Amino acid sequence: MKIAVVSAYTQSHAGIRAELIQSFIDRGHEVVAFGGESEENWIDFFAARKVSYRQFSVNRTGVNPIQDIKTIASLERLYSEEKPDKVFTYHAKGNIYGCLAAQRAGLNDVYSLVAGLGTIFRDDPDKINIIRSIMTMEYRAALRGATAVFFQNNDDKALFVDRGIVEPSKTVIVNGSGVDLGRFPWTPLPESPSFLFVGRLIKDKGILEFIEAARIVKRYYPLVRFQIVGDVDDNPTSLSRSLIDSIAEEGIVEFAGPQSNVVPFYQRSSVFVLPSHHEGTPRSALEALAVGRPVILTDAPGCREVVQNGENGFMIPVGDPKSLAEVMIRFIEQPTLAVAMGQKSRVIAEEKYDVRKVNEAICNTMGL
Repeated sequence: MKIAVVSAYTQSHAGIRAELIQSFIDRGHEVVAFGGESEENWIDFFAARKVSYRQFSVNRTGVNPIQDIKTIASLERLYSEEKPDKVFTYHAKGNIYGCLAAQRAGLNDVYSLVAGLGTIFRDDPDKINIIRSIMTMEYRAALRGATAVFFQNNDDKALFVDRGIVEPSKTVIVNGSGVDLGRFPWTPLPESPSFLFVGRLIKDKGILEFIEAARIVKRYYPLVRFQIVGDVDDNPTSLSRSLIDSIAEEGIVEFAGPQSNVVPFYQRSSVFVLPSHHEGTPRSALEALAVGRPVILTDAPGCREVVQNGENGFMIPVGDPKSLAEVMIRFIEQPTLAVAMGQKSRVIAEEKYDVRKVNEAICNTMGL
């Protein structure tokens, strides 16, 4: 069969969904990836991986009805040309417009992955939010034609079901995006304590809480390292370059920027920290588990599934750098704690988050 994989973020096809796409190919299917970036820049990359690539017209940020109509028309045209047997969509605009265009093209074997909900959906439900209302209507119309909808945590699933966006019978829970246990091997902890943050440098990821907690800890333990791997983003809550430069001058945290290979950073750290406000299931946390690192995560959607509080790490309140600093200090003062919890993390990664198991569950649901 031919499978169309749809997302506005072409880079995600090459990164976080690469193993899933490969699992489709390994099962003998043809894959065409639809993305929002130039064919000229990507077609050779995907061809080397036995994947066709087609660009569709999309504005990845903002709400513009005229552009949205163009996006649906662009995808409908590609569906008509490529004639896929099945469609797999992810990310908000991939899900909404990928599904709506599939309905218009007469495709009825469509699968969508809701890998986390942003601030628009997680904001106060009693507060009037025009964009959320529009997206709710769009999602409801789009997912009406989906065969199945994958969720990475029960909080997101409950929200969509409670708001009538998706029928309960169509929902399927999967254990995040999974992690390649071979690429992220278990590694002994370093001798000196250090804390690592990996993620986009946006407020919803808890980057400011991480920095403030580092300031607190440094007052008592000035030699402890705090590293940040990630880049600024087009999200309006992203840290600016000037703010990053200002914080770096303090000498509290080290900004490593974006990295093509993040494995050495996990290996050089003793504890992974992600004080996120909400997630699908954070891929970075799963990578930390695989390497054998304890985690400090928030009691937030998508995060609470990954940490078994007191077993492989600790769960802290959202937006609370003081509590984060207290847990960090506990790891510093009790070094054997990180060793025991790191071993538990690897066991959890092997049992629950092996990417092969996650992708097999998706393929089985899709009848592949």
